[in-house]
Amino acid sequence: MRPVHIVAISFLVATDFAQSEREWWGIVGGWSLLDHRGSIPVYDGQPECGVFTRGRSDGVLLGVCYDRSLVEWLEVSACATAWRRPVRLDLRADNGLEVYDDEQGTYVPFVRRHVWNADLFFLGFELSGRLYPLHAVGHALPLWLRHGGDVAYPAFGADFEQTEEILQPGGVLFPDGTRRHTLARGTIPDATTTYGVVVSLGASIPLRPRLELMPEIGIRYGIGSVRSTYQWSVHAAFAAVGIRIEMSAPFQPPAPQLQEEPPPKVQPTDVVKLTTANP
Repeated sequence: MRPVHIVAISFLVATDFAQSEREWWGIVGGWSLLDHRGSIPVYDGQPECGVFTRGRSDGVLLGVCYDRSLVEWLEVSACATAWRRPVRLDLRADNGLEVYDDEQGTYVPFVRRHVWNADLFFLGFELSGRLYPLHAVGHALPLWLRHGGDVAYPAFGADFEQTEEILQPGGVLFPDGTRRHTLARGTIPDATTTYGVVVSLGASIPLRPRLELMPEIGIRYGIGSVRSTYQWSVHAAFAAVGIRIEMSAPFQPPAPQLQEEPPPKVQPTDVVKLTTANP
């Protein structure tokens, strides 16, 4: 291969990489439907009295992200996130207990509702890759697939409250004279770091030069447990909208360099003619 061909190929590769080397900073916010699954005893150390297993709630997420393109059809994204993940676990049970009901004049099941509410605010970090499959085959439609993982810790709070309420019979009270009372409240003592896998579908919609709108929908599969002593994982379906601004300088292709023509060569015969003409 001739040196000129090697130079030309190197120039084309460098130009393609320079075109794809772009950077953005942005913010994102969204809503999530949280699916809590676990095995948490109603009373610590007494699973025979009932176990909380599942609950659903709404969450809110915010993030600040840095994106960088590797090639035209692939970007990497790093985000610092704050995610509120509340939970409500509900269990109705009689545990085989019966009490005398004065209204019916007989023994009836002693049905109670146990509710465990918690409000957790996670600070996290998410790393993912964003693939533009249509760009890879020459189409300009800005749809993308994103896949990555996250790690988060309830750094901003993990407070809970557990209540108990008599549902049946109607005329029975707890020893404190109430039909609904609080069993415990405070901070979850064994809240720990959580991990997750994220998959989403979205688009990069240009609003103006260097500014893009980034809507997306996706799912998060929780790995590990929110608590160290009991199993409790959190999965989510989410919808989010981000906006990002390009911080890298726009690509400017190098201007073609004009080659100067060499000066005309003077032939010896011309020198002789000039000498003869001018004695």
